[in-house]
Amino acid sequence: MDLNPKIIPDVILDLSYCKKCLRYLSVSPIGIHENGGNICGRCIANKEMIPSSTLFICDLNFVTPEDIPFGILGHITRDSLFPCINRFDGCRELLSFSGIERHEEICRKKVHLCPCGFRGIGSQLVVHFKTVHNKFLCEEDSRFSLDMSKDFSDVYLYRQEDMLFLIRTEYVKETNQHFLETKCLIVENANVRIRVELETLYQEKISVLSDIVSIFSGATFSITLKIDDVHICEAATLKCDYKILIIR
Repeated sequence: MDLNPKIIPDVILDLSYCKKCLRYLSVSPIGIHENGGNICGRCIANKEMIPSSTLFICDLNFVTPEDIPFGILGHITRDSLFPCINRFDGCRELLSFSGIERHEEICRKKVHLCPCGFRGIGSQLVVHFKTVHNKFLCEEDSRFSLDMSKDFSDVYLYRQEDMLFLIRTEYVKETNQHFLETKCLIVENANVRIRVELETLYQEKISVLSDIVSIFSGATFSITLKIDDVHICEAATLKCDYKILIIR
């Protein structure tokens, strides 16, 4: 994201989400759920979604569209800009607090499916993984462990800037093969390279770098590694460092 100081940073946005819909707390009025967390103005407007017995709503006589959610009040000013909730689905608009609701009425969105059945736009999917599948969310750290004592299959959400990818990693013990499949959830086309580095507990490493791959929304590409070929097949556990390198 742009380093413009007016833009709300991800470290704040990622903590400022609606407990009901998992979207940013960027539409007022903001409610406070009795079990903790906040409810955004989108959900409060759709009152049938919110049981009145579980919600305290700020006094509407004192809440205007210019009000700023308390959770981010100390980090922004009225000149601050929010990224659109559809930022991971192609929208690059930067919006003032007062203009967000109007923009969302016309902004195109795309719904993604989590392997667990959850459905949501890209920003909701990030919060869903952060709160429900946290160990399967790859942001700053894309390293994960491979247990080679048995077959396994896991799915990770990989976040690179404003791009999202679902990474399915699978190990088949009988054939000693590690399979990595990447599905692009992005709207924009891009060129990338995939780097996979495997490391044993004894720091023996093997690194694989793919050719340049052209990616687009819904595209999938895969890498299959036969562990015998890299002479680390006796390790019980491997560390895997997976990187998507965007070619500018």
